Amino acid sequence: MTESLESIRIRAGKRIAAALHISAAASAVETRALARHVLDCDDTELIMRAGQQIAASDQKRIAELVGRRVKGEPIAHLTGSREFYGVHLACSPAALIPRPETELVVDLALARLAPAAVGPIADLGAGCGAITAAIAANRSNLTIDAYERDRPAAQLAARNVRTWSGRVKIIGRSWQQIKSAAYQLIVANPPY
Repeated sequence: MTESLESIRIRAGKRIAAALHISAAASAVETRALARHVLDCDDTELIMRAGQQIAASDQKRIAELVGRRVKGEPIAHLTGSREFYGVHLACSPAALIPRPETELVVDLALARLAPAAVGPIADLGAGCGAITAAIAANRSNLTIDAYERDRPAAQLAARNVRTWSGRVKIIGRSWQQIKSAAYQLIVANPPY
């Protein structure tokens, strides 16, 4: 039996809100993200398709993701992505999900760097590469060394910074051996 996208989202939203003790508005944001992911569309298309019947296979996939969400799995892991400082990032359990408040680190770094700065700068404990990608996206003249000793996290970071591969280098070792004088600026947001 097929259902409309709107009725699927309403039912899923109630289930997520109840299980995670979040507001209806917050669960609506989450169901929108899951539906966009499954249907491979944007918010405009979701609105246009709200009353349309959804294929049984898509209903099943949404239901599976909702089931994982109510067990606490993060949306970014369910969809495999997250937006951070205007950059679309791949996410996985290999690294922490970039948090909105981490954008402050990027703001502060960009404010401290002269617009014509060429670097190099260092990102210590780069994780998924969010800070590196955001700085690289906003300063085309900078070179950045992103240190991440955890191999799966470094691979995820490399994937997220490939657009800037000529200017960004992922260094798979501990930052304890770096020479701080070699860098114009060092940024870090280690796990806490």
